[in-house]
This record gives sequence, structure tokens and C-alpha cells, in this order.
Amino acid sequence: MIDSSEAARLKALDEYGVLDSAPEAAFDRLTALAADLFDAPIALVSLVDAKRQWFKSRHGLDVTQTPRSQAFCAHALPLAPGSTLVVRDATRDPRFQANPLVTGELGIRFYAGALLTGSDGQNLGTLCVIDTKVRPAPNPKDLRRLQVLASIVVDELELRRAKRLAEENQRLVAMAERMSGVGNWRYRSDTGHITWSDEVYRIHGVTRESFDPAYAEAVNFYIDEDRERVDQAVAEALRTGEGFNLEGRIRCPDGALRDVLCKAESIRGGLGEVIGLYGVFQEVTKQKQAVRDLETLVRRAEAAESVAHVGNWRLDVRTRELTWSAQMYEIYGLSPDAQLTPAAVLALYHPDDVALGEARIGRQLITGESVEGAVTRILREGEVRYLSYNSRGERGSNGELLALVGTSVDVTRQHLAELAVAESEAKYRALAEHSTDILVRFGPDGLIRYISPACRSLGLDPDEEVGRHIARLMVADGGQDPAVLLTALFSGAEIDTTAPRQHRIFAQGGREVWLEGSPSLVRDARGEVVEVITVLRDITARHEIEAALAQSERRFRTLTTNAPDMISEMRLDGTLTYVSPASLAILGFTPEEMLGRTPFSFMHPQDAARVREMCRMVFESEGQVEPWSVEYRAYDKAGQERWMESKPTFVTHPTSGRFSGLTDVMRDITSRKVLEAE
Repeated sequence: MIDSSEAARLKALDEYGVLDSAPEAAFDRLTALAADLFDAPIALVSLVDAKRQWFKSRHGLDVTQTPRSQAFCAHALPLAPGSTLVVRDATRDPRFQANPLVTGELGIRFYAGALLTGSDGQNLGTLCVIDTKVRPAPNPKDLRRLQVLASIVVDELELRRAKRLAEENQRLVAMAERMSGVGNWRYRSDTGHITWSDEVYRIHGVTRESFDPAYAEAVNFYIDEDRERVDQAVAEALRTGEGFNLEGRIRCPDGALRDVLCKAESIRGGLGEVIGLYGVFQEVTKQKQAVRDLETLVRRAEAAESVAHVGNWRLDVRTRELTWSAQMYEIYGLSPDAQLTPAAVLALYHPDDVALGEARIGRQLITGESVEGAVTRILREGEVRYLSYNSRGERGSNGELLALVGTSVDVTRQHLAELAVAESEAKYRALAEHSTDILVRFGPDGLIRYISPACRSLGLDPDEEVGRHIARLMVADGGQDPAVLLTALFSGAEIDTTAPRQHRIFAQGGREVWLEGSPSLVRDARGEVVEVITVLRDITARHEIEAALAQSERRFRTLTTNAPDMISEMRLDGTLTYVSPASLAILGFTPEEMLGRTPFSFMHPQDAARVREMCRMVFESEGQVEPWSVEYRAYDKAGQERWMESKPTFVTHPTSGRFSGLTDVMRDITSRKVLEAE
């Protein structure tokens, strides 16, 4: 059974993706150089996996691998990183006397190998020289030369891995672009050359084969009224080094118009001069059309308010700030600059209705319950007017009551005549026509009496749904029986309307939809429930976002758990709140042993002061100074001094922008420091 340390070593070796790869000139030059420096007939780059030693490069040897049991290199693996193993005469060494590579045709006598130690401190194999003659031990200078060559082999392995990872990342970026619809671009102002990703080509309606972008041709895609703005934005960015965020419209070769969003940042040369721009490019045609449609709906709603004499209002629960639409001032006969407070509005009520109005508003501010069709009297220029208003609670993502929102209408004439009642119903339906929420009314039999046009978003026809049972919009499966819910609603008992009700249904075509509803009970003069009015809101997107966030967190934890570098998270006071498992291999501490402590407790006191000073400068700059990579000495669990390289990133709060913590990636660079010292 493989122990944990060997499993970690094998995992590190596998991550280089080098085993059984084709010969490469860079490695062959190093083995040839090693053989020449040591005047040895054989030189190898040997990598040791679970059952064999495999030769990435071999000079003077035909075989590509041998069993691990015969590998001289395997005996070097337990040594400290960067160490060497020397065997002067294998026939006199008990470890190798019976080895077939010694007793057989090859007849190995002399061996000198320098460990290939990866960036994570794992020994992968050796760079070794071999002779069939007994030789004296190399002097320290020659052994250091062998170690330097071994470090160059490791650098080649790291470069090879970095190149492979870069290619994989490039493929991932291309995949992400296809999924998100966001492309990237780069522009060099000194050459005029533009580089586009595949997604940018797609947005412009051209291909790499048919179009080679240059600045003038790229800008010409924009329509005439936007082209000059683009030129000005690019010129200003190149002059100042400041990025830009620009919306515009382009015309594709097939004549199609597309709304696009272009964001840019500057590229600077070695002297800090601006030499170009890079950025992202996104088609936002659907989003812009949605905004235009919304603006149209707003204008229609304002026109409808004016024609129907319906005003809308909002009362903030926390601040008690009251906001009115223009039509509300008309209804109350006030000028637009009149002071608006709940008390000031109640003062306009008929004296006999003030107490009822205070009680009703007070109850709504606590419960957030909906009020439909409430009628109150006001005094306007000495004349009694009847107002009808509807209101409901506006809630946040956690269900907390944020505000009361509603509409008011002067129903004086309607209150005095039956004709006015029918007109009020028509206005109610007119408002529902423009709501994105689904308004549903149904009776004790569960049959729908009215459903607003917004139900088309579920694939339903509002005219066809009238007369059908409400059950299909209540619970999809696995929930409470719709018949039981219906009985409870019409039982006459008070229901809790403070908490939003969420449930899942299946829309037309089997599409899963999450709805949030707040039912209101309509009672007759005897207090019996005669109708239920509910507002259903499609919250499917919110559910998907919450699921995506949870999946992102799982992916982050998976990446940090498997990363060879030590990754940590800490609060502003420096207390560690997360440490990746790599801490055990690097410092000998388990994550649990490090949690609750600060990283400064592991640092050399002189270096800790320097790192604290960096943190202070970054915090006090309020984002003007970025944290930089630092090197410092740390003590592992055994008390040994280790050199670490730290690449901190400060985390800011998504809304306030203030620093809220720090994420750090730490790498053991002790081997590199030893080589630099030599």
C-alpha cells in the first residue's frame, strides 16, 4: 500500500504530464552536457513512478525504462530536496550488489545522481551520470555542477507544464467565451494590428478566414452616428492611459444591426508608455431591446396613469419616506413641492376616516399584508372625495419587508354609481396588463376568474386559462396537495402574508419554473372569503444564480484542496479562516493546526515586520496601492527555517468596496534560495 507522502509525490509527478512523452531536444542537450562534464558514457533524466523508472532523456543507453526495484534513482528519493547520491563501486554497496543492472550485461559500477525536486518540494527523480568503471567520488564543485544541471531540468519540466496549462487555459477561455457570449480583443497602436477572439468574429458576423481586422476596418463596422464616438474614446484612452466603457451599434456584412458593449484597458510598454489597448466585447442586442421595451412600457404606464387618473406611491418601512407619482399630487390637489409624510397625508383624510387609516397603515407596516380596493375619504378644497387604493409589501431577497407600494385612484363617481364600479374593474385590469408579475383571481371552487397577460411567460394563454383550475399553478410535485391548500385559503382563518411562498411548477414544454406568490383574501360583508387574489413572480433566475454560486464555492474548495501551493484566507485582523491541505507538505502543519492563528506567528520576526508594513500601506491606500509578491522566512512544525514566496490578494466587499479580508498563495522557495546563495 502506498503511504501518503509517496502518494503526494506520485501525484506531483503526474501533474507534469511528462511520463511516456516523446524525446525533446532541451532535455537531450542536458544529458549530453552532463555526460561530457563527467566524462561518463551514460547520462539520464530519470523519473520514478510507482512501478518503474522512466527516462525522459537518455545518453548512451538504449532502453527507455527499468523496473523501479532496479532503479538506483529510487534510493535517492527519500533524501532531502536537491540532494545527491553517489555510488563509487556498486559491487561493494549492499544495496546494489545483486542488482541485475550491476551483475548483468550493463555492468554499472559508478553512479552519481542529483535529485530533480519540483516547485512543491517533491522529488521526481534524478539527473544522473553512470559509468561501468569504479570511480572516485566527485569533488564538491562537480557535484554542485550536477545539481545546477538538475535544477535546469526541473526548470524545463516547469516550463513544459506551464505551457501545457496555458494551452488548457486558452481552450477554457474559448469555451467560456462561447458560453457567455463575451469575446476579447487586443489593439497595438504602433502597428495598427487588432487581434480578435473567435467570439468577437462571431459577433461581427465574419470569420478568421474571410476577415483580417485592422483598426480602420474594425471601426467601420459601427454605424455612422457611433463611429466618431468610438474614434474619440480610443484616442483619449491612448493619450491618457485610462480605459473606457462604450455602448454602440454595429452593422454586420449581412445587414443585421447589433447592439454591442466594448470595454478597454491600456497596454503599457517597458517605460510605462501606452502602446495599445485590450478589452472585452459583448453583444447586448437582447438586453438593449429589453430596456427599450421597458422604457416603452413605462411611457405607456405614465400615459395610462394620466388617462385613468391613477397614481402610484411607495412608503419606505425604515425611513418612512413617502414617494408619489405626479398623478398622486393631482388626486390630492397638492402642488408637487408639498411636504410628503404619512402624517401630512393623514391630515387630508376625512376626520371620521383618520383612525381607520392610521390602523390600516400601521398594520401593513408590521405585516406587509396586501390591501385591495380599500376606500377612504379625503377633503380636497372642502369637497369630499372618495379614493380607492391597492397596496402590498415590497420584500427583499431574504423576505424582509422593505416598503409598501400601491396605487390610488379617485373613485368618487364610481362610489356614487354602479357604473363607476365597472369602470374601476376595467382600470384594475388595465394596470395588470402591464405587470410582469402574474395576477390571478380564483374562487372557492378553485376555478380561475382572471389571470393577467403575464402568464404568457409560462406558455399559457390568459383567455384559455379562465375557467381552468388553479391547481396547476400551485405545486408541481412532492408538495402539499393543492386541494388542501385551497381549503385552507377559503376556511376563513387569517393567513400569514409576511413570508413569501415559493414553489415549483412545470410550464409548457416541461420547463421547470420557480414561482413566488403572496395571496390576499377578499371577504364579503359577513367576513367570509369569497375570492383569493395572488401575485405570482417568476424567480427561476434567482434560484439558478444561487445554485451557480454554490457550485462556484465547491469548485473553489476543490481547486484549493488539490493545489500544490498553500492557499489561505484570513480576516482583516490576520486570523486564518481557511488553509489548504498543502500546508502539511510545506510547513508540516495540518490546516486545523493553523486555523485561528495569524501567518505572522510562523514568520521570522524581522520578516513579519516587513510584511505587516506592506499590509498597512495597502490598507491605508484604500485601493490605490496593490499588494505585491513578498518573500520571507517561516518556521515549519519541526522548527526548521523555510523560505516562502507569498502572493496576497486583498478581498473587497462587493457593495461597500472596503477591504474585508485577504486571500494568499504561498510557495516554498527554499531550494531556489539555496541555489541563489551558492
